[in-house]
Order: sequence, then structure tokens, then C-alpha cells
Amino acid sequence: MSQYLDVFLDEGREQLALLEANFLNMERGNHSAEMLQILFRAAHTLKGSSRAMGFLAVGDLTHEMENILDDLRNSKLEVSTPIVNVLLDCLDSLGALIDGIASSGSDTDVPNTDIPTLVSRLSALRTGSQPIVTAPVEAVDETLNCDTSFPLEEHQQAAVDAAVDSGFTVFQVSITLSADCLMKSVRAWMAFGALESIGSLLASDPSEDKLEAEEFDQTFRFLFATNSTVEIIKSALSNVSEVDNCDIRVIAAPIVNGDAEVVLERAPTPEAVPTEPLIKESIVKAAAVKPEAVETADKDKAPSAGKAVTATQTIRVEVSRLDTLLNLVGELVIERAQVHQICVELHNRYPRDEEATQLLETTHRIARVTAELQDQIMKTRMLPIDGVFQRMPRMVRDLAQKTEKDIRFEMSGGETELDRTVLESLGDPLIHLLRNSVDHGIESAADRIAAGKPAQGLVTLSARHEENRIVIQITDDGKGMDPNRLKESAIKKGLISESSSSTMSDRDALNLIFYSGFSTAAVLSDISGRGVGMDIVKSNLEKIGGRIVVESWPGKGSQFTVHLPMTLAIVRAILVQSNGGTYALPLGNVVEMLRLGSAEGEIEQKTLGSLPIINLRGHTIPLANLADLLATRPVATVPEDIQEEACVVVIGLGERQIGICVDELIGEQEVVIKSMGTLLGDIPGLSGATILGDGKVALIVDVTKASDRIKSVEWSKSDTTVVS
Repeated sequence: MSQYLDVFLDEGREQLALLEANFLNMERGNHSAEMLQILFRAAHTLKGSSRAMGFLAVGDLTHEMENILDDLRNSKLEVSTPIVNVLLDCLDSLGALIDGIASSGSDTDVPNTDIPTLVSRLSALRTGSQPIVTAPVEAVDETLNCDTSFPLEEHQQAAVDAAVDSGFTVFQVSITLSADCLMKSVRAWMAFGALESIGSLLASDPSEDKLEAEEFDQTFRFLFATNSTVEIIKSALSNVSEVDNCDIRVIAAPIVNGDAEVVLERAPTPEAVPTEPLIKESIVKAAAVKPEAVETADKDKAPSAGKAVTATQTIRVEVSRLDTLLNLVGELVIERAQVHQICVELHNRYPRDEEATQLLETTHRIARVTAELQDQIMKTRMLPIDGVFQRMPRMVRDLAQKTEKDIRFEMSGGETELDRTVLESLGDPLIHLLRNSVDHGIESAADRIAAGKPAQGLVTLSARHEENRIVIQITDDGKGMDPNRLKESAIKKGLISESSSSTMSDRDALNLIFYSGFSTAAVLSDISGRGVGMDIVKSNLEKIGGRIVVESWPGKGSQFTVHLPMTLAIVRAILVQSNGGTYALPLGNVVEMLRLGSAEGEIEQKTLGSLPIINLRGHTIPLANLADLLATRPVATVPEDIQEEACVVVIGLGERQIGICVDELIGEQEVVIKSMGTLLGDIPGLSGATILGDGKVALIVDVTKASDRIKSVEWSKSDTTVVS
């Protein structure tokens, strides 16, 4: 069974995510018959698959949840917050059980899971009584055991239970071969194969290994799950030769109205047949038989009129293999650039040579194919951001209840795709930002009404593509942030001085929330107020090449905008020369490029105090030499150190921009980011290196960290001042 464990865990977590998202939708009023049917089937699927795998604690709890959902869809219960609370608590315990199975292979003795109490609470909701939290609820036997002589292991019994729960009838088929049969194992496998078209094998006696080795007398038997009649089973076996006797009897059947009822003449109703592949796959896998045996059970079901039925073929691949493949593609990109460089030089040297021309054209075609290959490999690593987003509604709901606030939470853009590496590091920053919006941003209902707002607050989470980056926004319509109050709080905590606060712009004041130890909360709680969180958000985002911009409007709300690279492996960059070295500036940070000078159409360098600046379309942009940003001991660039006709790469850092002065612009190129290794240590201002087409190494600049090193430059002076 261990070979199917990963599949069970992955699909189990998918079912839990589906249940959680739809429980929250159900609480918000979307409890249509279709929605409740989806929830019922998800719980039914999880119950069947867990029992088939032998994880009875998961199966028992999901069975009780299934009862509640069945009462809801049959209008015996009405959707309410207490019901949703209990169902969500059950999901928390199921999640802990799944984690326990992943770590230990068992769902017993898992901490933070009180299954009897949860079962009692669910039962109390159905009966209207008070839950009993001490006495465990005994499991109900839902099968009809007509013959207990068949030796079953625990997982095989679970497979039988799962088949019955799914509406199938389990038969015991006993076959006695002729005394003169010479190929007993062949006849046994012919019998199994004859029945594959109408059901699935759950267990055999003797085992399949002994059948194959012919270690049995003339009789063998097996358990078989199907919706077919006895006559159909006998007809399927009629083509097996050298059979003296075939005995077919019911060993387990579905339950109708509390009593066992054997259904042989008709198939169960469509609602009784699971349409999800997980339950069918789990039943089959529990007995280690071919999945085609169960797949055919649904062949008689015609697709709905007007709806096309399509099949998507997928394959599970280890992430490490994708990482290796991506590394190889990265090396291929580097070699492609080097081959192209050599071909260009040959063509320039022998412009009339036909072979040199053909070689250059061939490298262009190879470049196109390599680019397509690279694009496809990158797509295999891309995952929808919805996987992270779906964790947020539950968290916002629980925080809203804890803080006694009425909050409506809306999400959009979940289909936006990100590289897996970026996605894995995104969850914690988003959690911090949303907690900040709920706790600090949204006011209480009374305060909102007093301010002329609706009692219900609004928090939105959205994602979208923007050029070659991903933009994520968290917005609330709360009280916003007062820059003056932020300054006062920072002064009290000793984070800034009163003199620096007087010259600080409102935009810089908002960025104070990212200082370590900063907080405006009057009361400490387990939600916020300790001055940790927002600085972690900023540092974690910077680690994956992201940046965050905060905007706020007092009395109206706040907005946090996160800019992220689509991938961390291969990026487009601007290559520049500075002090004899070659550097790469990620294109995602580049706003524009220009050259200094005094001629018409050129940008002239000016000064603001001791700060070199340029005036670009009414905005003042400070200048800094790239060498100063990367110096071992960073210094502020003085106007005299900037060449008169220096090239300037304007970099966007949130809402602020700076101009990085370099000697020469080489051009745009796709680069593969390589680690510089542990021997060189952490070099401030650099994020890695890449190999160029000519074999030289170019260092990749981390512009955010590099610009932060110039501590003596007060960027606030260059905020929006117009220089004439």
C-alpha cells in the first residue's frame, strides 16, 4: 500500500482544500443544491479512499461529516455559523491526521485530534442534543457480512467497506477447475480478465502470487465488486474452459433505510455511484488490481446532453527532476549564447563565405527552438497562485470572528501562475499582510457606522500579470494610516529622530511600518502589536526578488502592492559596463535608460544640496555610481564623480526611482542566474552571476539591497521636488 500513499495524501489534501473553500462559500449564502452535492461528494470521496487505504480515523470522521451534509442537502438542517464552525474544526483535525499519515504512516495517536468529541458535536447538530465530549462514538457497521470465512487483511476489509459505501455489491466467486486441468494459473487469470469489464477484484484466496505459482488445489475464490447481476457475472465466466463448478454469492451489499438490501436487478441511482476518480482508484489500489476494472463501471452512464466530455492525461513527476531539467536548459541557454557569439564573429570575419552564413542562420533556428524549449520547461514549474490564495479565506474568517468584526473577503486572479520556488515563499508574507489589514485596518462595526461607512468591512486580495512580473494587491477600506502618528510612534521607540521626521515625506513615513520593532498597537495580543511581521514581510519578499509598495488614505483604507518576478532561474537583464566589469541589472527593475549630456534632447545633471540628481519629466531622481553602490564600504556619490556623458539606468524601487550611472550600455540579454557559492560569502548588493556568450562572467546586481547601502543619502529630498 505504501506505493499509493503519496497519491492518497495529495488527493486527500485537494479534497480538504475543496471542502474548506466551499464551506466558506456556503456560509456566505451559496448553499445551492449543486453546492451541497459537491460538498457531499467530496466528503464521500475522502471517506471511501481513506477506508480503502486503511486509515479508519479519517474515514470515521468524514462519514459523520457526510451525514451532516446529507441532512443539509435534504433540508433536514439549515446552514448556520455553528454548523460551519464544527465542519471547519473537523477539517483542521483531518488536516492533522493527513499530516500524521505523511510523517508516520498512521492516523492513530495524532496530536490535536479529538475525533470522538468532533463526532459527538456533529451528532448533536443532527439531533439537537448537547454533545458528549468524553465518550467515544462507536463506529456503525454498514456492511452485510454473509460469509465470514473469507480471509481478509485490514486493508482488504476497508476496500470492501469502501465499495459498499459507494453503492457497489460485493460478491464472493468460487471456481472449481476440472481435475485434469493442466494450466490452473492460466484459467485463474482468464477468470479475472473475463470480469474486468464489469467490476473490480478486491481480494483473492489464495493470494495472487500463489495463484500464479499454482500453489492451490482445484478451487480458488475471490471477492468482486460490481453493479452487475449474477446472470451477467456467470455469462462473463462462461468462456473460461475447464471449469467444473462456479458458485456466486453476496458477501456485502449497500444499506437502504437502515436494513441491508441486496440489489441484483438494477444499478444504483446516479447519486449512489461516485463520479470522482479518487474513490474508484482507491478501491482498486487497495486490492492491487488494474484500474480499468472499475473505470468500466461508469461506461453505461451517458454524458449530459450538450456537454462535451474530454479526458486530460497527466503524469506525476518529482520536483527534483524538473529542477534538474531546468538547470540543464539553463546550461543550454549559456552554450547557445556562446555558439551564437562565435558564429557572429565568423560571419563578420568572412562575410562572403556561404558556410559561415549558413552556420549563422542555423544558430538562429537553434536559438528559436531553445527558447521554445526553455519556455515549455518554465511552464512545467509554473503553478496557479490559487493554491496559496485558498488558504486565506479561512484565516480571514477566523480573525474576523476573533476580533468581532464583520468583514467581507474577496479574491481575484487566482489563475495567475508563478514559479514554484516563488510560490513557496509567498504564503507567509501574504498572511502577515492580511492579518495586518484585519487587525489594524478594518474598524469595528460601531466605529465604521460612526464614520459613515457600512458596518461590514471589505478586504480584497488580487493577482495579475504586469509585463514580465506578477503584481499582488491587498486592499482594505479601513481607517488607513496617519503618517504623523507613524512618525510619533517611531520617535517614541527610538527608530528615528525628531529632526529626521520633520523632513520625512508622507510616503517615507508609511514605510516606517517595515522597520524592525515598529508597532502602533496600544495593546499586545496574539494577533499583533509586538513589532514583528512587517519587517519580515519586506525581507522575505526581497529574498525572492520582490518589492512591496504601501499606500494609505486616512479614513479610507490602505493598499499593499507586491511586485514579484515570475521565476528566479532565468531572467532578462540589461548588461552594463562599469569600472571595467560587466554587470547585469534585472529588467524587471529597469524603468528606462538614458545618457547624460548638455546637448538638445539629453538629460543634464543637476545638484540638490550635495546630492547629484536629474530632472525627468517633472520628477527629481537621485543619481549614484554603480561602483559606489557595490563598494566594500559604501559611500554617497558626489556630483564630481559622475562622468559628463555617463549612461543612466533608471531603476524603480516601489514608487521611488533612482538613477544608476554606468560607463556603457551593452544591451538586453537573457541570463541564467548562478549562485556564487559559499567560498565567496554574501557579497552585499549582488544576487548571483551569469556566464555570457563570450565566456566571461557578469555579476547580477540586487538593486534593492545595493541602493539601501547608501545610508548617508536622504532619498526623501528627491521625492517630488521639481528642479528648474
